[in-house]
Amino acid sequence: MGDVSRTAVSRPSSEANEPEAEELPPNESQGARRRELETPPAAASEVVIGRLSGDHALAAAQDQAPRGGPHGVGAALRGPLGAGLERPNPTGDFPAVGSTRPPVGPVEGPSEGAGRAARNGQGRPPVSTGRGPVGAMKLVFRLSRRLALALFLLASLAIGGVLGLSKVGVDLLPPQHMRKIHFYAGYLGENAGRIKDRLAGEFRSYFRGHEEEAHQEAHKVVVTSPRVQDVTIIEPFVCQIRSQRHIEVRALEPGYLLHIAVREGQMVSKDHVMFKIQPILYEARLDAEKAERDLADMEYQYNEGLRKENVVSQNQLNLLRAKLAKTKAKVKQAEAELGFTEVKAPFDGIVDRLHEREGSLIKEGDILTTLSDNSVMWVYFNVPEKYYLEYMANREQHEKNDKIELMLANGDIFPQVCTSVTIEADVNNENGNIKFRADFPNPGRLLRHGQTGTIRVRRPLKGSLVIPQRATFELLDKRYVWVLGEDDAAHRRLIATSRHELEDIFVVEKGLVPGDRIVLEGIREVEEGRKVEFEFRRPEDALENQKFHAE
Repeated sequence: MGDVSRTAVSRPSSEANEPEAEELPPNESQGARRRELETPPAAASEVVIGRLSGDHALAAAQDQAPRGGPHGVGAALRGPLGAGLERPNPTGDFPAVGSTRPPVGPVEGPSEGAGRAARNGQGRPPVSTGRGPVGAMKLVFRLSRRLALALFLLASLAIGGVLGLSKVGVDLLPPQHMRKIHFYAGYLGENAGRIKDRLAGEFRSYFRGHEEEAHQEAHKVVVTSPRVQDVTIIEPFVCQIRSQRHIEVRALEPGYLLHIAVREGQMVSKDHVMFKIQPILYEARLDAEKAERDLADMEYQYNEGLRKENVVSQNQLNLLRAKLAKTKAKVKQAEAELGFTEVKAPFDGIVDRLHEREGSLIKEGDILTTLSDNSVMWVYFNVPEKYYLEYMANREQHEKNDKIELMLANGDIFPQVCTSVTIEADVNNENGNIKFRADFPNPGRLLRHGQTGTIRVRRPLKGSLVIPQRATFELLDKRYVWVLGEDDAAHRRLIATSRHELEDIFVVEKGLVPGDRIVLEGIREVEEGRKVEFEFRRPEDALENQKFHAE
């Protein structure tokens, strides 16, 4: 055995690496032949399979040897499956992975093991018959995945069966457990839906991102210029609508309310009887006063004849004349009190809500209803003191050119125009506003007392510089535009616009001149100082087609 080992070591490395038939000493070849004859067929096939899989494991270990250092092969063969593969088996046979069969044949000594290692080629470890760690991990992974899938399906079927039976009224578990099952099932379903939505959203955002990139690549920057034109600015003010005459109808005499001759919301004319109070007491008083008047008149007539005969003095006749005048005055008073039992409309108007009903005991001064004259409506609105001063500085021009219109709560414009504007005398010290009043005819009685609306003052401006609103952007409460220089480089410029905003356009007061080139579309694609490729659009087209595109 020692000679064989020395011979194997003295061979050149090139010859040792070449694959050639391995020659065994006579005694070893005879022992191996005897063991093969004694090995059962099943064990023999197991040995062959172990040798084949061991070759693959050894090749993988040799590939990892340079990266793992001098112990790379041993480290690759160590582990739960290769722990027993580093030590050579005296017979060269290794049990298959997972086999507990002991080695077949006698155990060799150290010298014989070294000789066999030398014959295998330069001390290379013997070929392992195991499957290797990679194959074992794949097998474990497959088994774990199948087991997890089976458990998931089984749990789903069990939960579905329990929930289905609970829906039809059959509870397999106590109520407290059923509540927990319902809760966890709903929680799992909610999370599953979220995961599905998350994945779907990722796919959608991915494809949408590509579409947006393609759209951005195809989108061009559009440039235009400010335009000088005549515009009409609109200044809105919140207003309150009041009737020209709006009064409370009250009772002048106490008594029972005998009759109500109007309905709520009815249009009545002047002197129309609206209410009637019980007149019995007032009629009796009138009759009594008339009787007193007749008595005084008879007494006066009698004494006047006696005065002609100088029976009575002139003073006594004067006293009787005064008494007669007094009784006549009382008759008139009684007639007036009787007339107050009929409450009449003082002007044409609309009856409001009725505060009393028939049979009610009315006291003097009680409110029966309200009456509104809506032929002309007074519309009040508050304006700031600054606007008031501007208005008064050019009052004649404003009264001539301004057009005041009333916008109702539904957005419709009242068809009638303002006929006159009145300014109150006092300024509200709390808010600094002063109240204006605009008068509007109301022939159709559309407007009612107490309505609200918006006063719109339309004021024409001649030769204004305007730009589209979408050509501007705001930064820190300031408004800017991108302006192209002579070298087509974009520069940010601050502008000042009028406080009167029109639909889709701004009136520029400072910062631009008519010849400037401003970016209309593609504001987000422009950078400070960077040249841009653009398409110029005429100001007329840019102002007319603002409803067609929005960036």
